[in-house]
Amino acid sequence: MRQSYTNVVITGVGGLGNILLTRLTGMALYQRHPRVITSEERGIAQRTGSVSAVLRAGRHIETSCLYSQHTDYLLGLEPLEALRKLPLCQRGTMTLLSDLQFPTGRSLARQRQYPDFQHIVQAFSQHCALLVIPMQQLLRREQLADKFSSAVMFGVFCASYGFSHSFAAQLLGETVPSAYLEPNQRALAAGFDWLEQQDLPDAPEHGLKRA
Repeated sequence: MRQSYTNVVITGVGGLGNILLTRLTGMALYQRHPRVITSEERGIAQRTGSVSAVLRAGRHIETSCLYSQHTDYLLGLEPLEALRKLPLCQRGTMTLLSDLQFPTGRSLARQRQYPDFQHIVQAFSQHCALLVIPMQQLLRREQLADKFSSAVMFGVFCASYGFSHSFAAQLLGETVPSAYLEPNQRALAAGFDWLEQQDLPDAPEHGLKRA
């Protein structure tokens, strides 16, 4: 039986395009579900501040609070910030995790040591399905700044969820100002094409995996 709702958690830090990713993801989900509710949590309103969002989509969704509801997708633009949301993940959750490490300003101020990335990967692997996105490599290849991580992630999410590249590109074109559209389009294509080349782990039951 197909699931009648989708819960998505997005997390990262300021400077990586979290707000854009949240908006695009909400618009995409609205094509599959009659109702989408979004809530955002922002830390210090500046670069490197902690940022997260919850999107709930479905016919009978009344609140953005997850409570004990299942998280279908965790989109982690920053590994350590994603790790903070690990308690929301369970069997059946698909975590799309960027390898771009971008500590929060608070962590930098306190001179905290960043955890080993492989330890973060292992923690997620023990709880849910995981795809590690080589974000640093993809951005470097396209000669793009860190802030375009959001468009790469959106491309990966759309390909995982079963949306077409043309549909994702259309949403991007309707959302991003023309002056910034071309690099965002390249970032979107990089993420979409990368996911298409992967052997996908089991996705949430509402997601459309490639044949």
